[in-house]
Amino acid sequence: MAYKKILIANNFYHNYAEDTIFLRAERREDGTRTFRIKEAMPLSPSYGADIYKRIFY
Repeated sequence: MAYKKILIANNFYHNYAEDTIFLRAERREDGTRTFRIKEAMPLSPSYGADIYKRIFY
């Protein structure tokens, strides 16, 4: 399901997003979180999965 959401976000960004601001959680290159939100295009990996696995597995 997350994969479909990413495809929708990327499609919208590339085709319809003239007046839309996309926000995402900032991450450093090593994957650590900064706990800041920044304006940026959607990413293809889903980082929510690592949090889900840590909490529920």
